[in-house]
Amino acid sequence: MKIKKFAHSLIKAYHNQQGIAMIMALTSLALGALLIAPTLNYMAIGIKNINIHQKRTSEFYAADAGIEDGIWRMKNEPLIYPYSYELSDINNMSVNIMMENYNYEIYKITSIANGTTVEAYTMPNCLYYPGGQNFDKNTVLVGNVYIDGNAIIGQHSEIYGDLYVVGDLQLDQADIVSGNVFATGDITMDQIVENLEVNGWIFSGGNLMISKNVVVHGSIYAMGSIQLDQNVVIEGSANAGGIISWNPAKVDIQGEINEGYSGPWPNPFSWLDDPHKIISYQISREKIP
Repeated sequence: MKIKKFAHSLIKAYHNQQGIAMIMALTSLALGALLIAPTLNYMAIGIKNINIHQKRTSEFYAADAGIEDGIWRMKNEPLIYPYSYELSDINNMSVNIMMENYNYEIYKITSIANGTTVEAYTMPNCLYYPGGQNFDKNTVLVGNVYIDGNAIIGQHSEIYGDLYVVGDLQLDQADIVSGNVFATGDITMDQIVENLEVNGWIFSGGNLMISKNVVVHGSIYAMGSIQLDQNVVIEGSANAGGIISWNPAKVDIQGEINEGYSGPWPNPFSWLDDPHKIISYQISREKIP
């Protein structure tokens, strides 16, 4: 009798387990149905976000390439600002670039690739003057100086750096140039009373004329002729593509004297290789649907 009762209990338990398993299976199926839709939606949003990120990244790189191209043009081409142009097929898109003189010394480059805009502000790594200059007396310029035009430096002025002039240069009774002097045209140095000191070399793409009371702590070069009047000291050599006019009783040239000189000439300054440096960089994006 006990054996029969035990067997009946086993059969009942077996049937109860089947019911529990069924309930568990139905519960799992219901939970799965509830989770499938949010999971698929989450995956779809993730894929959309990935595509948006890839699109933004591609646009950023294209716009950034426009900034780099704009800086290259500023360094290598004579531009009239504002200046705008378009690059095609950059990451399969067109890029619009605009460059403008933001203020006296800062330039703004705007590069737009579809929904992404990159703006860069650049500043010359020198004191940059975009046209001819006539400096008043007692002018003090600290740093390398780039003058894109003819220049007159007033009396008792001081320049603490290199001086680069695209055109003719007249140093009118200035006091000191602590670096080198490079001018693509003629250079005239006229001192009446006090000495002008140049603590480097001088190069003229035309003729070089030094009247009096000038000390050059380096060599002088002129692709044309050189004229030295009186009380002039050249601690280096004097090199001219043409003739050199000087009076040994009034002029002291301590190095070699080379007329008909054909080079090598001093190279333009290395800081001209990178005339602009980025001082600010910002990115803005339009809303992407």
